[in-house]
Amino acid sequence: MNFHKSRFIVINGKVGYALRREMGEAIANTLVQTDNESRIYELIGSEIYSYQDVAEILSEIAGEDVYYTDADAVAFPDILKNLGIPERMIMVASGFTTDIRNHQYEIISPNLEQLLGRKPKNLNEALKEIYGNKI
Repeated sequence: MNFHKSRFIVINGKVGYALRREMGEAIANTLVQTDNESRIYELIGSEIYSYQDVAEILSEIAGEDVYYTDADAVAFPDILKNLGIPERMIMVASGFTTDIRNHQYEIISPNLEQLLGRKPKNLNEALKEIYGNKI
């Protein structure tokens, strides 16, 4: 992915990011344990990050500036439409961004770490894993 002069147009709020790979590993671990019946786990990160945090880390990885722009909730769907995003995906993205703007993802939990038996990757490590070889 080329981040040259990229802009992430999202909303203000924080999210407890976690790698899908680590969530899958945690789920697999629960399947082989016998004491997890009727338990509910929140498989989310143990730290919450803003989109500004994401932009700063991506800037480090890419070696160039990646900008974060806080999008107005009303303007956000139009911005996506102008970028050629399909209507269905605009609806999904708008729902997620509304939830993030309303701080519904500002949750941390020790569950992922407990089920992995180790600390999950932090945002910096996760983004390097995802994008490190692609820039």
